[in-house]
Amino acid sequence: MEDLRWHDLRGAAATNVLRAGIQLTDVATIMGWGPGKVHEIARRYVTSEEFGKAVAARMQRNTAATEV
Repeated sequence: MEDLRWHDLRGAAATNVLRAGIQLTDVATIMGWGPGKVHEIARRYVTSEEFGKAVAARMQRNTAATEV
């Protein structure tokens, strides 16, 4: 881990949060980055399948929370 930098850790954290389904704008706010930076990270490191699964899970949680 000699070559690990602070920015590597932040990028890994952002990638994991995106994979968990947190919205791009929320990740940008949390990380203090612009939405473009987060979009680039998502495009580069998060697969479409991972992103789709995370969005579907978020939709299920939102639907369950609004059902009475």
